[in-house]
Amino acid sequence: MHFSRFHDSATMPVLLLLCLTLVGVVPIAALASAHEDARAGLEAVRVGDHERGVELLTKAIEAGDLADTNLTIAYYNRGNAWFHLGDYTRALEDLTTAIDRNPRFLEAFIKRGAAYKELGEYELAIADLSSALELNPNNGRALFMRGLAWSLAGDAEAAMRDMAAAHRIDQRFLVTPLLEAVRAAGEEFAIKFTTRAIDSGELGPENLALAHFHRGLAWRDIGANENAAADFTRAVELDPKMTEAYVRRADIAMNNGLHHEAVHDYSEALAVDPTMAEAYLRRGVAWARLGDRTQAVRDFAAARELDDSLIIPDVESITGKAPSGDEAANTDASGGAFLESP
Repeated sequence: MHFSRFHDSATMPVLLLLCLTLVGVVPIAALASAHEDARAGLEAVRVGDHERGVELLTKAIEAGDLADTNLTIAYYNRGNAWFHLGDYTRALEDLTTAIDRNPRFLEAFIKRGAAYKELGEYELAIADLSSALELNPNNGRALFMRGLAWSLAGDAEAAMRDMAAAHRIDQRFLVTPLLEAVRAAGEEFAIKFTTRAIDSGELGPENLALAHFHRGLAWRDIGANENAAADFTRAVELDPKMTEAYVRRADIAMNNGLHHEAVHDYSEALAVDPTMAEAYLRRGVAWARLGDRTQAVRDFAAARELDDSLIIPDVESITGKAPSGDEAANTDASGGAFLESP
């Protein structure tokens, strides 16, 4: 028998039909259509057209033609689309189906954990993200998301550990959301927590800089400006590109009448980010207090060009001497002490 006989044009259609019948294969056109819908649905989700994604993925799922693995992925992708549409209940249904079909589907655990977090089910979110981390202990996104869930559940210490671990794996993950939440809980708690975070040895340079910055804000809010300035200084030592720390330290210098120091720090911020309209405005006030009208006018013009919504003070109304006491606390940039930013 020669292999060439199987290429006989008369016998090939019969053999193909027999193979399809024996293995129960669905018609090729239907299979291709379901796969095309699934692929198009994934692409729609990827580009942000989540409603179209749901429509196409639903067609693919309901066709009943997708193989097991592809069907599981289709449920995950539709759950992801529902998540982005804000329908977390439907997202949970699809993501749970994906997990039931594949209990090692790491991305489905992460996304379902995120959906539980959005619904305020923090314990369930932590459980799912912990399951993801059992599958891959070095998944930075799962660690960061669990850190957020811990934070919302009120366990700031566990949140800090997870977020710090996430940052060590991937430096894009920063502790900023946690530190902002801690500050919102009150200055005393923020100072105690950030001090523990700083002393823990858990934080890399970038997150350590953020911890000093946020502790500096807390010190400033209770009037401990010397401590605040020290923390802002440490923040820029650790991260020389932290423009906000330069600006906050400059604000303190302004209200202490140290206008040359303020000009220096506003200039440092602008060297990193020349588009900071507020820094131009604030430096202009410092120049005016130093009696340099030309520099003040130039900075005010730059601030206005970058942000025409800013209220630009009249240079002539600004004196070179900073008020003190109650006067400093109650005057704005056009007439006295410099207003601090949140």
